Amino acid sequence: MGTINYEFQTPSNLNKSTASDDLSILIGMDRFSFLVADAQQQVLAIKSYAYRKPINAAYSLALGIKDLCRSDELLTAPYRSVRIALLNDKNTLIPEALYEKDAQRTYLEHVLEYAPQDRLRVDSIPGLALHNVYAVDPEVFRALEGFFPQAQLFHAHSPTIQGFHKLAALQSEHRVYINVHGGQVQVLAFRGKDLLLSNAFPFESSTDFIYYVLLVYQQFELKPEIVPLTIAGWVVEDSEIYHLLYRYIRLLHLVQAPDYYRFPEALHQEGQLVHFFDLCSLKLCE
Repeated sequence: MGTINYEFQTPSNLNKSTASDDLSILIGMDRFSFLVADAQQQVLAIKSYAYRKPINAAYSLALGIKDLCRSDELLTAPYRSVRIALLNDKNTLIPEALYEKDAQRTYLEHVLEYAPQDRLRVDSIPGLALHNVYAVDPEVFRALEGFFPQAQLFHAHSPTIQGFHKLAALQSEHRVYINVHGGQVQVLAFRGKDLLLSNAFPFESSTDFIYYVLLVYQQFELKPEIVPLTIAGWVVEDSEIYHLLYRYIRLLHLVQAPDYYRFPEALHQEGQLVHFFDLCSLKLCE
């Protein structure tokens, strides 16, 4: 079993049947997180694991997934529905007007490298007229199919885009949003409900991080002292990255808990929900 980074479970969820509940899973290269909610959208459990070993050539992501799915009893239980989001750097966004189903391989070949044996998939992003085309390692695909044969699979950027779009649609001005996960920052810029940009950047230092965020402000001529930045993911207020962001962007907000779930008060008090915005946003995917 991996190392638990975070765990919450309501007493009412212990030893109960999960057959009428919904399971959402987010899988990255550094952690594996999942959420259980009942039919009334009450969140019953959230867990986040680091893998037993670092993901590398010897210990693949597929092996990490298998280890966790075999060892956690909540992952071996039956569910009414299962949604899985997979985070990797093998994806590209295509406007609906330019999308052709038979051209998926061509879209990816133009922007990134992927293995010929990878499984190609596409998510439709309603409300934004976008398609997210991505590749999945075949061993990872088989591992997920083996444990969750009826699951819906998505790229992790798809729920994040939809979650932030839901927030941006309530505004009329420019907004910038970031989600931080596994050494990658996903940056989105909106003008009201209109998506101007969605891109993801790998970073190794806080300097890299702030450069990519400010690059988006510069690209769209947004003033950092005026246009707010909303933060989701694995950034905390006492971190070096947060303090560096505040040096350049004065209007910083941690993302609020989404209204499409009912969260126990204990979860709000712990202040951990900012880390799981992308996981929660899986509920928006169809």
